[in-house]
Amino acid sequence: MFPTADQIEHEAYLRWERRGGSHGNDRGDWCAAEQDLLLTLNYEVAAFYALNAAKPQFIGTQGRRVCRFCEQAAPIATFSAIPAALPAFLENRSLFTYEECDDCHAHFASSVEADLEAFLTQLRSGSGPNSLSQTSIAALKGLAKMALSILPAAELHSFEDTREWVVNPDHDFDLRLFGELGCGLHTLPSIQADPWTALVRRVDDEAPMPYMLFFVGTAHVVIQAPVPLSARDEDLDGTRTIIPRTDSSYAMGSEPGRQAPSPFRSNPNRIRPNANSPI
Repeated sequence: MFPTADQIEHEAYLRWERRGGSHGNDRGDWCAAEQDLLLTLNYEVAAFYALNAAKPQFIGTQGRRVCRFCEQAAPIATFSAIPAALPAFLENRSLFTYEECDDCHAHFASSVEADLEAFLTQLRSGSGPNSLSQTSIAALKGLAKMALSILPAAELHSFEDTREWVVNPDHDFDLRLFGELGCGLHTLPSIQADPWTALVRRVDDEAPMPYMLFFVGTAHVVIQAPVPLSARDEDLDGTRTIIPRTDSSYAMGSEPGRQAPSPFRSNPNRIRPNANSPI
């Protein structure tokens, strides 16, 4: 579903109001409004976590622990710690998981998470790669690993190929694969001070958009990437996909299962009536 010109115009006007009515960024407001509405109309929140919550948050249960990456339980796998679901370099201080074994945690920390940290450091310095490379494939794999960490358990069956890809250390093979598919990641400037992470889920299987999008936002940047290799995206093979881009968790809300509200949800009259809009 695509926003109408009237919807985009009104949303852009609200962005202009929020900026204090200053002029000179009309095109930017229009483009950002269109992207926010693409997300609003086509996605719902699957998961949302603050990364600096006052109390620790846990994914999974403390009972019989099963690793969602190697799919092993004790005694084959060991679970001596409760690892962070996202690494500390993404400002995670409060989100932990019971569903990652010691071996998988050590493997990811020394491989794709380290690659992602190095990649983001390059991006911030302006020296990051301009195209897909072994480094950026590893970084994308690090983002996919984090997406799987916060993915609702009921969705895991749709991401079996993603799980196998994440644990595969052969990035050379992945480079050939994703060079053909054109998958990648992008970063956006952050407009929020508090770190957060989210997954949003496509609500219409006919929409030419990835089934699941992963976000992590810090005080400096919002990182967004499609979660690749989902079984729910098989019908998109060979088609041009559209990825809505937004720089704010306000475009997603914070309650799983709800249609993603506009970044300007404080204004209930933000969108003019439209028969095709679920807002």
